[in-house]
Order: sequence, then structure tokens, then C-alpha cells
Amino acid sequence: MPERGDPANGLGIYLHIPFCRRECPYCDFNSGPHPEVMRRRYLEALREEIRTSFWAGHPVPAVSFGGGIPSELDPLDVASLVDAVRGVFRVAGDAEWSLECTPDTLTLDDLRTLRRLGINRLSLGAQSFRDHQLLLLGYRHKARDIRSCCEWARTAGFDNLNLDLLYGLPGQTLGEWMGDLEQALAMAPGHLSLYNLVAAGDTGPARSVDDGRRPEPDEETVAHMYESALDRIAEAGYGQYHVSGFAWPGREWRQGEIYWNGMAYLGLGACASSFVRGTRWTNTSSLESYTRGVWAGAVPRASEEHLSGLRALGEDMLVGLERRRGVSLSELSVRYGRDVGRLYREPLRFLSENGLVSRRDDRVSLTRRGLLLSGAVAAEFLAVPDGGAAE
Repeated sequence: MPERGDPANGLGIYLHIPFCRRECPYCDFNSGPHPEVMRRRYLEALREEIRTSFWAGHPVPAVSFGGGIPSELDPLDVASLVDAVRGVFRVAGDAEWSLECTPDTLTLDDLRTLRRLGINRLSLGAQSFRDHQLLLLGYRHKARDIRSCCEWARTAGFDNLNLDLLYGLPGQTLGEWMGDLEQALAMAPGHLSLYNLVAAGDTGPARSVDDGRRPEPDEETVAHMYESALDRIAEAGYGQYHVSGFAWPGREWRQGEIYWNGMAYLGLGACASSFVRGTRWTNTSSLESYTRGVWAGAVPRASEEHLSGLRALGEDMLVGLERRRGVSLSELSVRYGRDVGRLYREPLRFLSENGLVSRRDDRVSLTRRGLLLSGAVAAEFLAVPDGGAAE
């Protein structure tokens, strides 16, 4: 069986930038404000982790800056990281260099500099075009900043632009959501990412739901928001290639395709995750432990596991079904040396009878209802005991 995550076939690089001006009230990521001295120490350690990577010399088709808000970095710091990556890995000439940003952190000059450095894809955290919703989410930008940033990005030479949008926000109506979507489509980005906000824990959105100030949309309304968006986005000419991803032809997120196709990826920085040769690990989330570990020659890992057998197959089913084209049972059967259709006979029957998956020949994909309940579908495949279906 071919090994999953073989770096010889290409290695996606992810650089974690854990810096934000302040913690957003809904955010659960490893990011936030940090003193300048820690920022300097962290960036020095990140460059050192790149320079000393065990995987030096491997081919790289995509590099992503995530966080946090990578666009808060000084362009000179971005340049130093780009140079470090290029000096260690065999980065393809047509590689995708993607950088996450918020609309209030970049000027036209910044964008021009980033484009000259080779950054060729911007992922813009628009989230909403309603200022009161942005305030609730803890963002500093306003709707006008989204429009300005998109205009500047195009002026600077970016023709690969993604907009992130959130639906299911506390107090959000279907009409408001579709209005946000229309404003996003009017900017004609090459890619759209739609995410359902789950207001949970001790966050601003969650507290506003708990005290009754902003009712959380019910499940039926959230489902209607998603389905209405599917229709409108398709009408606008975008293809859905993932549960949350919509793109013009050739504008699919290349780093995402690496994740979803079981290819190798290397996460550099605190809290960054990697998957190489069947093993997945995540670096420590502590910036102090991370920086000390880099200079000691070993970054502490928060977790590590080797995926093989039924666990690896189950994950291939999960990520495969999140892609709109679904999975080929025969291809998986060849890869794992077992009859996958027989192994998952009962889950597939149950999901099909409940209208969550469709099967055409040997290819299984999510139905529209299944797209709404992809988490429940995934659980069915992880629940299959080792040994498989009964004879």
C-alpha cells in the first residue's frame, strides 16, 4: 500500500504567525497580542526552524501564512520568511503563496510589496459586511475597509483573492446573510469560503446568545442560509469543490487540496500541525516552549500519532467526502487492500437511506442534506470497528 503523506510527491508548507492586535471574542486559535520582544524572538526561532528542517530539499507546491493575522507582520519580516523557505526547500516556480489578512491591516504600499515578494494569493477575512456584526465578533475593520482592501489588492496585482464569510451569526437573519453574500459576489473574488459560526464557550457571541440579546439562528434557518448560498453562488458561476470552498476554475485553494488529498504537509511554528509519511503531529502551543525548543534542536510536540489501517482509511473517507466530488470506493480498495464497499456497507446503507450520501457506480458523495450534516456523516465511518463488516 502506498504510504500516505509521501513528501517526495510534494510538501505543503504552513507558517503559523500567532500575532493579533487583540484577541477576538469568538476566536479559539493560538493567537493574540504579544510584546515586541516576544514577536522578535518568535520570528527568529521560526526562521531557524525553517533553516534546520529535516525535510530540506523536498519539492513544495504551496506555502501558506496563517494565524493569527499574518498581514500584521512588517513586509520585511514576510520577506525574510519567504527567503528562508526558498533557501531550504525546492519551491515550484508556479507555487501558490497564500497569506491570510484582515482588511484593516494592509495599505496599498504593503500589498504592492507583498506581491513583489511573490505572495500571489490573499485570503481576506471579510466575515460580514454589517458593521454591527463585525463589532460583535471583535473585528476592528468595517465594511468599507473590505471594499478598499479588495480594490487595493487588485491595483497591486493580486488576481487570486479569497473572501471568508460567516453565517449563522447571533441575531443574523436570512435576508442579512444573503445581503452579505451579494456584496461579496459583487467584488468578483476568485474564491469564497463560507463558515458557520458556532457560538460556544466564554466568547462575546456566546454571551450575547446566553443573555438573550441576540438569539442564535435555529438549525432550520442556518440550513436555509447554507442552501440559499449554494444556489446563488452556483448561479454566479462558482464551482463547489469542498463543503466550505467555492471557486472559479483554477482558483481552488492549493494548500487545502494538499490537506484533503492526504498529501504531505509541514507546519512550522507554534501550534502548527504536520502530516508526513503517515504520521501526524502538532507543535507545542506555548511560544516560550517553542522558541526554547527550536534553539535546543527539538521543538516540543503537543501530540503525535501514526495513522494506519482502519484509522487511516476512515480519515480518507472523511476528507474525501468533504470534497464535492466524493470518494471512489475502488480506488480506496486498491490503496488499502480490502473491499471498502463491503467494509462500510452498513454505514453507506444507513446514510443513503437517510438521504445523506448518493452513490453512482463506485463513487460516493454527499447530497445537499449531507453537506449540511457532514460531521454526522463522518462519525459513521469512524465508528466502524476494526475487522469491518460482518460476513
